[in-house]
Amino acid sequence: MKADVLLAQERLRLEELGRLGVVELSEDVDPLEALGEQPREASVNVVVVRMQIGDPANTQPFFDDHGNPYTHPVRELYHLERGRRSKLAEVCLEAGLDEWRVSATERDADVLGKALRGDVGG
Repeated sequence: MKADVLLAQERLRLEELGRLGVVELSEDVDPLEALGEQPREASVNVVVVRMQIGDPANTQPFFDDHGNPYTHPVRELYHLERGRRSKLAEVCLEAGLDEWRVSATERDADVLGKALRGDVGG
């Protein structure tokens, strides 16, 4: 099952981060809970990167060493995170997280985006 594999991968990732001292792990870390946080992270990344796309410095074309144009890195990150968010939401639902929790991450990210833009009233 796809969700079981992702839960195992998430557990290994958390253990490695703990070994490196990046995060402090306790025995009660639930891989499903950790997986459930991933859509929130991706949603917040989408909001923040979307704001960066509007910056004129991020709209200039990029070219490789041979003069061939390629997608601006900020736009590429935006598209990658949108895809990651969708995939993670699907996997979280498959793993048994309730739909309300998964959709709440998108609502939280929208609220954050409004706050970052100074649009807290609407």
